[in-house]
Amino acid sequence: MVLRVVSVCRPCAGSGGERTAWSQHKAFFNDQNDDRDPRKDSATEIQEWIQGGDQVTVGGDPNEEIRGPAIKEFFAGLGMHNLIFQNHDETDAPTTFFRNKNGKVLDRIWGTANISAIKCGHLEPCDFPGDHSAVWMEISCNCVSGRNPPLPANPDANRLQLHQPPQ
Repeated sequence: MVLRVVSVCRPCAGSGGERTAWSQHKAFFNDQNDDRDPRKDSATEIQEWIQGGDQVTVGGDPNEEIRGPAIKEFFAGLGMHNLIFQNHDETDAPTTFFRNKNGKVLDRIWGTANISAIKCGHLEPCDFPGDHSAVWMEISCNCVSGRNPPLPANPDANRLQLHQPPQ
């Protein structure tokens, strides 16, 4: 089984000059003779991975309220769910962008149906470099691979045994 871990940052709409993330993405696409808009979400590759049987997690900042209908519908259309909201109340979610004055929740992690978080949450502001709080999760090998790996063997024969007489 394959686990794909995808990190995304969907840039804000194309204003603010040539140094914005949107402008940099647009310049990159133009250099590749690709006329797509950096804000347009392309779910095609994720759909192909899922249809091929891969487990997929997508984490990051879509630069839009993640509790809003557009983001919810996007991930629901892929058959993915919000892994943080499995363990934490959606209505009590903190904003994760420090300069956000509107109370919007911008950062999350989504996963395909078989993936569930054992533990998850957010780091405190300034515990991670940058202007967003880090969002984290712990997942089990079983939910990713569909099996439990054997526990590592630690046989006694490999240990130094001082109570044995010399031979």
